[in-house]
Amino acid sequence: MVKCLQASLKRASARPRPRWAAVAGHVLGVALVVALGAQATKAWANTVVGSVSLLVGQAHAIGPDGNTRKLERGAALHAGDRIETPVGGHVHVQFIDGGRLSVRPMSRLTIEDYSTPQPNRPASGAIRFRLEAGVVRSITGQWGDAAKDRFRLNTPLAAIGVRGTDFAVRAEPDKTAAAVYTGAIVLAPMDSACAATFGPCLNGSERLLTESMKGQMLQLARNQSTPELVPAVDLLAQSTRAVPFGAVAAAPPSRAVARPLSSGIDGPVSEALAADTARKASNVPAPVVTQFQWGRNTNALAGDTLSRPSAELLAAGARPSVGIFSYTLFTTAAPMAPSAVLGGGDAVVSLRLANGYAGLVDIYGQSIETVAITGGSLNLDFARSLFSTKLQLLGAKLGPESLAADGTVSRTGQFYSTNGNQLVAGAVTPDGKQAGYLFEKRVSPGVVRGITLWGR
Repeated sequence: MVKCLQASLKRASARPRPRWAAVAGHVLGVALVVALGAQATKAWANTVVGSVSLLVGQAHAIGPDGNTRKLERGAALHAGDRIETPVGGHVHVQFIDGGRLSVRPMSRLTIEDYSTPQPNRPASGAIRFRLEAGVVRSITGQWGDAAKDRFRLNTPLAAIGVRGTDFAVRAEPDKTAAAVYTGAIVLAPMDSACAATFGPCLNGSERLLTESMKGQMLQLARNQSTPELVPAVDLLAQSTRAVPFGAVAAAPPSRAVARPLSSGIDGPVSEALAADTARKASNVPAPVVTQFQWGRNTNALAGDTLSRPSAELLAAGARPSVGIFSYTLFTTAAPMAPSAVLGGGDAVVSLRLANGYAGLVDIYGQSIETVAITGGSLNLDFARSLFSTKLQLLGAKLGPESLAADGTVSRTGQFYSTNGNQLVAGAVTPDGKQAGYLFEKRVSPGVVRGITLWGR
């Protein structure tokens, strides 16, 4: 089309024209360039670069045109979208090249660019994020690994480039901090030259942080000209200096705050251990779960034998249901029919622990010890769309620990709960007889996380 227009303009220019025609032709040409440029910009902005793989609480995306849309699991994300999470909101993004991003509560992040390198043009692709406030964790995918010099995450104070990595960043009004789990990052103070480039910003004030530098992170304060190495803290914890986003930062609706249900295990850990010992002594068989299986991704727990590689489950035809960086829950249950009632007609269902695996890791995801799941309960109230669960955990270094959570259940069977220091996300089969969920809880040595399966 453009070539035809150019040929027409060329032929027209060969003929004598009055001055008014020349002016009109010039105006038309300018209008044509503007229109084509606008169409190209619109096409670029509408390019799908990823989707929401997990949503806890609520979140919004604001497009380049200023329109706001509520995010749901599976929702498409485009270049130019700004993701905003309120209190209790947590979004996991899966990009088309396998890259992953976790946007934590009370955060604001823009996907400025996410384009693939063109054949024979390795410098043509680019990945750039802008974290205005809050906390994110990023794992680079194929594009980021192939073109590390074209990946950038900016904050108002810092420019961060990567060398094929898994890292976390927290942006506050007067400070930016970054930690590395695998790989390495280069952090430099933001200036006008850095703002216009991709990849690591080498302005003479940059600092390198690698996974081998255990116990340290990089930090840059507003009054500093060079980042400094400081003792590492858990950047994935909720920031204590949240920047309000107006209405988006309001507390989640009251419906998301579920009333706790009776769990059946209310005593201290010692009583739970005694009850679990008595159950085993009585030879009560554990439930058998056949419609859920855990798939492991990167950074799975050391020694885990409960899960299988996610690629194997996908190849076998299983469908992903919920997941985080380390694990994805796959199901072979038939999709729920539009007219079906979740729970198969039972208003309340109590499930027993069938299997589970847990571990204690440090803030870099390195294993500290395996943690025993000594007991637990899972109750689902389909009439009120609520769930409640409790787990008893025990480790040599962890000591006795418990997890208690309650939250909402969606119409299709996904359920979640989150607060300042823990997260639970899982799914239940349409008949309400089998379930699985993953959990994380921050504790003083680091993070205890695990996967569970439940049945009747």
